[in-house]
Amino acid sequence: MTFKIHVGLPKLLFCGRRGANGIEHSSCEAFGEFAGMRDNAYCSGTKGCVPQLSIVITASTGEAELLPDCLDSIQNTCRGLRYEVIVVDNRSEDGCGRIATAVMPDAVVLSPPRKYGFGANMNLGMSVSRGRYIMIANPDVRLLDGCAEGLVKFMDENSDVGIAAPKLLNKDGSLQFSCRRFHTPASLLLRRGPWAKWFADSPAVKRFMMADWDHASVADIDWAIGACLVVRREALEEVGGFDERFFLYFEDVDWCLRMHKHGWRVCYVPHAVAIHFYGQHSARSLLSRAAKHHFISLVKFLIKHRGKLGI
Repeated sequence: MTFKIHVGLPKLLFCGRRGANGIEHSSCEAFGEFAGMRDNAYCSGTKGCVPQLSIVITASTGEAELLPDCLDSIQNTCRGLRYEVIVVDNRSEDGCGRIATAVMPDAVVLSPPRKYGFGANMNLGMSVSRGRYIMIANPDVRLLDGCAEGLVKFMDENSDVGIAAPKLLNKDGSLQFSCRRFHTPASLLLRRGPWAKWFADSPAVKRFMMADWDHASVADIDWAIGACLVVRREALEEVGGFDERFFLYFEDVDWCLRMHKHGWRVCYVPHAVAIHFYGQHSARSLLSRAAKHHFISLVKFLIKHRGKLGI
């Protein structure tokens, strides 16, 4: 038997209907056993305090080797913050939950009874969080010194920002193009398929990837990939969490688009830096599983936003 829990983020637990704000949401079915975890959540070694930052990580099969370094980077770089860590073990077959507990004994580890998509798992983690800001992070992300503190400081100083994205680097230290402009028909066509490598330098693709900009200054952006983002709790409560109908792909585009529609800024913050060990398993092969998910999510996105790819 399942229960919907309300633990401070009522708008994360949607009924699936269109709300007064005109945004249609799916439901996040959390479970009663998680309700008590909220009061026992890890907060930089001090129970009962209100964290500045909640860090939510969702881990699936194949990510167990990545998780320890991710958690170590949090412990090593967030000493100046009050924070809590919540790990959602998405029914992993390689023991991600056990590893999280071993590396960080005070972390909250949630284990859903079945596998969910990225957005649903993040919603579950956010629903038990307590921080003023919430960072969502993939296990293949490593925070560098000052990353989390820089994002919290930026959010404190800019009350109209709903989501802040750090600069992401590839494992070799090169820039990762993690902030994007909204899709156009041309960018979708040229980036998805076996022909993508031949059009990587086309004007449409470079504009979409923001490759025409140096990524050296703070900027308002259309959206950023969901590998590492910080969201303001007030914005989250107003706009809602991820739309769980997007199992994979477009959930981050949709979230940022909804932030814009509600008047919240989405910003790129280059002085906050993390490494993202990004796996290029994307939908370049038209017959791949990733291509299937990308196409299904694109159709859902277009239906939801009435054929529009952006604002």
